[in-house]
Amino acid sequence: MLTKENTGLIVVDIQAKLARLVHESDVLISNCEKLIKGAQALSLPIIYLEQNPDE
Repeated sequence: MLTKENTGLIVVDIQAKLARLVHESDVLISNCEKLIKGAQALSLPIIYLEQNPDE
């Protein structure tokens, strides 16, 4: 069962240019925003991962 002690959100490299090209991109972006805001409201840990543009 999910509890605040064993739950978090991982957001993996949502690239702005690429995200706009996927099917129903507005829905994708809206859902990601909802997940992030929900995790914040519940004080859950959020881990953001992104590609290092310098490499």
